[in-house]
Amino acid sequence: MDDTGSEFGWFMAYLFCAVLALGTIVWSAVAWWHRKQKRERRAAKKDSYNQFRAWRDGKEPPPK
Repeated sequence: MDDTGSEFGWFMAYLFCAVLALGTIVWSAVAWWHRKQKRERRAAKKDSYNQFRAWRDGKEPPPK
């Protein structure tokens, strides 16, 4: 019996698992970066609105 086909099958299984693991790592990094950007945008919007509200009410703007 020829073992070449069996080795190729194991190679494809390892290749599939490696690609799946790499894809999961990349997806996790992109999701983390997206959440980080969202938090930063939300914080910047909140700071901007707090400064506007202080200006509108005639108070000193909050410290940064």
